[in-house]
Amino acid sequence: MENNALINSNGESKLNAQERKINEKLKKAGVQNADDYQRKYDACKTDACRQQVKKDYIEATEQASKIILDLYRSGQLSTEESMILLTSYASKMMQGAGESQDGLSTPIFNMDAQRWTLSGVIANPDFQQITLSNLVQKMKQSGSSEQQIAMQVLRYQIAGQAIGSYSMVEQVDALYHSGVSLNTVINAIALKRGKALSAKEIQSITSRYNNNAGSLVTANGQVIKNNGHQSTASESRGAQQSGGKGKVDGAHKTEQVAGKGTTNTTKPTVTAELEVNGHKFVDTNQTARPIDKANANESTLISDKIKSKEQKLMDKGKTDNLPLPNSNMSNAHAEIGAIHQAHKAGVAKGADLNITVKGKDVCNYCRSDIVSAAKAANAKSVTIHAVDEVTKLPKTYYWESGMKKLREVKKK
Repeated sequence: MENNALINSNGESKLNAQERKINEKLKKAGVQNADDYQRKYDACKTDACRQQVKKDYIEATEQASKIILDLYRSGQLSTEESMILLTSYASKMMQGAGESQDGLSTPIFNMDAQRWTLSGVIANPDFQQITLSNLVQKMKQSGSSEQQIAMQVLRYQIAGQAIGSYSMVEQVDALYHSGVSLNTVINAIALKRGKALSAKEIQSITSRYNNNAGSLVTANGQVIKNNGHQSTASESRGAQQSGGKGKVDGAHKTEQVAGKGTTNTTKPTVTAELEVNGHKFVDTNQTARPIDKANANESTLISDKIKSKEQKLMDKGKTDNLPLPNSNMSNAHAEIGAIHQAHKAGVAKGADLNITVKGKDVCNYCRSDIVSAAKAANAKSVTIHAVDEVTKLPKTYYWESGMKKLREVKKK
């Protein structure tokens, strides 16, 4: 369980002007209040109800830390504000939740107080990324080399292994976000291991790095292919811009390379329209997604699931199809993008989702990932209307809570 926390009213009453400004940003972005969940818990008449409220609270806390990380990565939460949030703000939220505690009758406040403790903040993986990024910025300002930065990043991760191990995927992600080149990433991971990496491992690292960068980057830092809008991120890693076309090991289908957002001039090959309780959400395949929507730093609601699948494939040496799609809004397929939007809007929980897919049939990746996304969104059911690519006849897929797989509804 991740150590995340929500806002609480007693904590809010202790904030100074600068902390209140941060608090308003969190609330506006969707971070919820623990008091609401404690009130729901107090109103329960059955154990089943109480257990459900605790489950809902934990899900809300997991979403909260990702919201905070997204605010930080997008620049809406400054470095100074992030440092305040993880110190004095966290301390006051801990105190506020602690004052609301009343033994076993207040499990929500009990959990919230623990999550805002120093150990709880340190154990939060998303907060760790913020702390790590701040450390890297400080090292860059002091003139540290890329190699020094990379090794410090990995030492920071090693220190965190007391609370959880780091996969290769997480190592690459952390090093990428620290701003170092692909070559430095490969060398740093090899040094950490104490032995040379295999060709497949280097290919996997390259694929993952490219998935983050939205470019195809060689180990010496050359950009082989870049769509333009991610050039700043690539240049910050010492890459040279190139207008030529080419291929780099580890990259595969164009639709699965991250960072392919456009200015809406590319005609979509796949469109997904999701309707739920009067709300409509539309998304497209990656290459047609608008730039402002194709954010590689915005994790989808199944990002952790995708990372886990990638790590299992790496462990087995099966790297040909890496990186996998649907981990972020730069590489998400249309169906996952639409569900992600509905989840962010808060309208998917307990609802029947109806999705119309145009252009292509639902791919094999999404037949599995749609179920994961529906579960993550706590949807009641998903009905998908698509067209068979061979027969051109309409077809329907269905899933409801309790089912393990998406199934095709056969017409009688």
